[in-house]
Amino acid sequence: MVVEKAKVHTIKTWKQALPVEGVVQAYGHRRKGKTATPWKIAEDLHKAGRTVATVVPDKGIAAKVFPRWVKLLSSIDEMKDYKRLVVLVDEMALWANARDHNKSENKDWIKLMAIVAQYHHLMILICQHTRQLDPQLAMDYDLLIFKRPSLLHISFARPELRGFVQEAYDAFADLGKRDPRGYTYVIDPHNGRRGFLKNTKPTFWTERISTLYAEMIANEAPKRERPQKPKGETPGAALKEILGE
Repeated sequence: MVVEKAKVHTIKTWKQALPVEGVVQAYGHRRKGKTATPWKIAEDLHKAGRTVATVVPDKGIAAKVFPRWVKLLSSIDEMKDYKRLVVLVDEMALWANARDHNKSENKDWIKLMAIVAQYHHLMILICQHTRQLDPQLAMDYDLLIFKRPSLLHISFARPELRGFVQEAYDAFADLGKRDPRGYTYVIDPHNGRRGFLKNTKPTFWTERISTLYAEMIANEAPKRERPQKPKGETPGAALKEILGE
């Protein structure tokens, strides 16, 4: 089969792997570098002259951790105002979850992906499991990026991508004692090329970035208002009123 013959590590560098525009999907287990590696890619593209953006639920918090050259967007609608962006979107399960397939937010993402090439954007979507992402988004990609997957990633993988997840798992198993966080397995679906590439963290990386979404979502939650007692009312008077005294 042609596909079997294509299973050769012919991608040797990130420059060979990355498309100029289109969709890159990054998958991997928690704390294995699935966010740090895409941000390193974004940093290198920024140094090469590309404009980098990210979609976040809280710009105020994000502005405290990302460098100034990262353009902060509140929604995907803002991408339509630009051309040739590199747009990194973390925690895609929160933005376009497979269980919310019929919701308007998911449909907006699907519409954007359909015309992303016309805006000449390079989208980098980050998600833990292939099954978490809306199926119409999961099937539309120009490069797959895998950080070290677990056996559960294989068992619960979307059927169309299970073979790729298994392949990435096997590739990481061959690393032996080497730190898997320093490697990324990539697959180009257009020509079947593969690559096992080394990676480092971006220069601005902090552990706060890896948990940033938890912080931003917690900040979104409405704060409970404490009941205010009437002015001049003492606790004893309030108790007597309740008891009918």
